[in-house]
Amino acid sequence: MQGNNPNRAEANAAPTSSIDLVKVTPQLRPNRFPNPGKRWGIEDDGRGEIPCFGRPMRSALYTVQSSSCRARLALLLMTLAALSCAGGAPLQPCPEGVAPGVLVLTELHPNPEGANTGKQWFEVYNTGATDLDLRGLKIYFETAPGGRPTQRRHTIAGPAPVILAAGAHGTFSDGTETPGLVWSYGHALGSMPAAGLGVRLMCDGEVEIDSICFGAPCGLEFEQSPARDVVAYSEGDGAESREIATGNTTADRAPFEFPEGSSLALGARAETPPSPVDSSDLRNWRAATPTPGAPNHWAYDCPRPPEGSHPVPPAAGMIHVTEVFANPPEGGKRAEWLEFYLEADGFVDFKGVRVTTNEPADPDSPAPGGGHLWSPLHGCTLLEGGRYHVMAGKQALDVAPAERSASSPWPKVGGARVVQSLTKVSLANTDGEVFFWYAGQRMAEARFGSSLEGRSRERVFSPGAPLDEPQWCDSAWPYRGGGDWSHRGTPGRENTPCGSHFCARPGEDGEPEVVAVEPPAPGELVITEVMSNAPAVDGRKDSHHEWFEAHLLATTTGPRHLAGLRMQRRRNERTRPLYDPEFLCRTAQPGDWLLFAFSDDPELNGGLPRPHGVFELPYGGFTMDDGFLALFTPDGTLLDQVNSYGRTTEGVATQLSSAVLNYDTPHEWNDEPRFVIENREGDTQAVQAWCPALSSYGPHAARGTPGAPNLPCDRCHCYHEERERWIEVVPPEPGEVRFSEIFANAPGPACRKYEWIELVANLDPEDSERHLNCAALVINDPSPTSAAVATSRLLGAGRESCVVIAPGQDPLVVCADEEGADRTGVGPCLPGLRDNLLVSAGSLVALVVPRDGEENVLVDEVEYGPVPDGRAWMLPLGDMALGDEAWCPVPDDYLYGEYAGKRFYGTPGAHNPSCVGGEAR
Repeated sequence: MQGNNPNRAEANAAPTSSIDLVKVTPQLRPNRFPNPGKRWGIEDDGRGEIPCFGRPMRSALYTVQSSSCRARLALLLMTLAALSCAGGAPLQPCPEGVAPGVLVLTELHPNPEGANTGKQWFEVYNTGATDLDLRGLKIYFETAPGGRPTQRRHTIAGPAPVILAAGAHGTFSDGTETPGLVWSYGHALGSMPAAGLGVRLMCDGEVEIDSICFGAPCGLEFEQSPARDVVAYSEGDGAESREIATGNTTADRAPFEFPEGSSLALGARAETPPSPVDSSDLRNWRAATPTPGAPNHWAYDCPRPPEGSHPVPPAAGMIHVTEVFANPPEGGKRAEWLEFYLEADGFVDFKGVRVTTNEPADPDSPAPGGGHLWSPLHGCTLLEGGRYHVMAGKQALDVAPAERSASSPWPKVGGARVVQSLTKVSLANTDGEVFFWYAGQRMAEARFGSSLEGRSRERVFSPGAPLDEPQWCDSAWPYRGGGDWSHRGTPGRENTPCGSHFCARPGEDGEPEVVAVEPPAPGELVITEVMSNAPAVDGRKDSHHEWFEAHLLATTTGPRHLAGLRMQRRRNERTRPLYDPEFLCRTAQPGDWLLFAFSDDPELNGGLPRPHGVFELPYGGFTMDDGFLALFTPDGTLLDQVNSYGRTTEGVATQLSSAVLNYDTPHEWNDEPRFVIENREGDTQAVQAWCPALSSYGPHAARGTPGAPNLPCDRCHCYHEERERWIEVVPPEPGEVRFSEIFANAPGPACRKYEWIELVANLDPEDSERHLNCAALVINDPSPTSAAVATSRLLGAGRESCVVIAPGQDPLVVCADEEGADRTGVGPCLPGLRDNLLVSAGSLVALVVPRDGEENVLVDEVEYGPVPDGRAWMLPLGDMALGDEAWCPVPDDYLYGEYAGKRFYGTPGAHNPSCVGGEAR
């Protein structure tokens, strides 16, 4: 940083071991130092100025520098006397092999981080084929502190050779620790300024080996005459100066300032070493990461117009601002960038173009000052039409300059070349605007609105299309690679349509591949189950065990991406990513059941199964107290919403009935536990939407069907002991189960406790089992198919296990009371009679399967006659198709028990004999 040298006075002193005479009128190359007389204080009479204690001293030919004015004056007089007596001494020859073009200045580092002393340096490249001894080479520093040009000189000297190897980069420093050090000049040349510096290598007094100069002393600048409304511009490369109308009233200047810690570096080419031809073009120099004693990493490759073509100045309608990155996650304005499309044929000359973030309050006033003035120092000035171009801050680049290689050396953002280093422009995050100006006229404007952190604002642009009012939106493309979503935009390329979303998947080369997201459409992804009241673990509720399930309907036409989907747990709450990482390309196939939980580790999530994987939510428990849950696409479109699934029991998930999912048309959720759905034929049915889950999972005996189809809420279910899971019951159809025996006239007191009925399967051997959990006994009802069936009459009421009846199975006994059945020797039975009272004089008994809102299905019925005391009424051995007239009392041979002096006859649980006797089968 300028003025950061604590030993400035000492640094300005020349070494006392030699007298350095600096000729004020050396032969200057016009492409480096235009108008040298004006720059270096040469007055019309040819005399120069010697700053001494703040007062100039004049000499006819030379400026003398030493440690003090008195010493300088004495040395000057002695030298002049010696020259006048000797008639002039011969000039020192150049070091052997050193000639113009052999040495090339390649890098300047005047503003190191922290204190400058001992850390400033410049770099030289030896283009020759032999090592060079540089003793006798003279180094000039030319600066303009306070607007007054000054010059300091130092001669490389000493008893030992000072070698710069052939093809090597060497550094010349005021310290001794610089990498690649060839010569330390100590305090002889003073301190390099942070803005405006010229360095020259000379020998023989008149021979310039190489030089470079920037800023106020000698370099690129814009000057404006107050008498003319123009800008005089010289590129400093020998080209003719040209004038640009501006309409401004103050001088516009573009001096180069060295950012702290950066160097000014000559661009490297992969195929050729540095040359004086390259270094003489100021467009080939950039601020870069220092590389002392080593090749530079960035390459100059500005586009050049074809031979014979003539670049044109900008015109209205050429420049279209298409994308702005105004809110980087780090780096501030130095990491910002903007993109524009240049709609023109051939090349356009951007010298003199200005970029600002403000406009005049008065539309008729000239363009505002400040902002970024297009300059070769900051990049390319001749831009090819028909392309997107990017200008960017120093920290917006994909890789640091030191990490670039010769194969990919150009500064880039998102793979796009940076044509200008964005300077002195800070793009606004809120209500942002940017303007391009030329010759006092507005060339382009963009009002891009407010920017999210890390996301560019972009608009769809089609070259040649009508210029409608631009619609700006947030970009979703990760321009720094598929694995980095902190920076999103499409610099240097066609923008993605508004509303687009992307995710990353492994590519063939192992690098992430970015693909467009195809999210589910409304009605395709349905919330099907929620565990919002996890089971207690160690006496406390563990929110880590909470989860919810979604189902991608089998009618979906293809796979769908889950990346970017969002969820809402409570009303009026912000949405959250559905899973983490949000932008990983996870897909769901039609028919998949998807689990979203705290973790995919079964030890942390309560033992959830993993048929399709468990997607980790990027936060903890749900705490969905009001039973609300909603899913959204990345652009905020509602996919599915559960308004109220009711209160939940601890450890029991609430499930959506599978009956709802079997209908084809999407449905509207509501707060009712039952609603009407319609299938494609137009048939409607009222179904129960949500109900508690039945199946158990995990080590904590939680209930739910995570990752698996749900059971219907309006159907009967039972737990199958052999299958060890809950199933939907298979009720018997008419005739598949028959009454085979009725014990309706028990002897003695409390006779009701000893009554029973026997049922037998009427199925082919290859038929599957049937379940009686939701079948009911109807007694003494002349219309069993239409009668309302009380819940207490269901054979499986209060029972979770399946009541199975199968081909070849022993008859099933349904008793009134297990204790009474045990006393009388009935044996194992199902207590399903309960409050039913069998009539000893005979009555109607029916087995029905209730249908909600419809007629009951009549499975079997029998109307039996008077029953003898203590004796069962049975269907005899033989054809199950026999009617009621075939029934008879059980023969005397079949006594099954005695109790309280009473005898009980029948064949409960065994096949019946014939009515005339014989063995039961």
